[in-house]
Amino acid sequence: MYKPLADSTLMAMTKKEIIEHLRIAEHNHKVAEKTINQQAQNLAKHFIYRPVLEARIEEEFCEDCSKCGGHCRLDDLKKLLT
Repeated sequence: MYKPLADSTLMAMTKKEIIEHLRIAEHNHKVAEKTINQQAQNLAKHFIYRPVLEARIEEEFCEDCSKCGGHCRLDDLKKLLT
């Protein structure tokens, strides 16, 4: 984990060293932004396909668990999706 540099350490650095640290921080920021955007896209895909999955579950299992005595576990599957 990165430990912030002390003010005295930064004051002792040359401009070139400070610029190098700044460029590294800029790069890390860009990488973090790309990662977050990718995660957001992945999450959006999950929520887009979620209704399709729920529809398939209801087709494959009975609509009322009282009919089968709860053997189909439809309610348990719906809880997992919420």
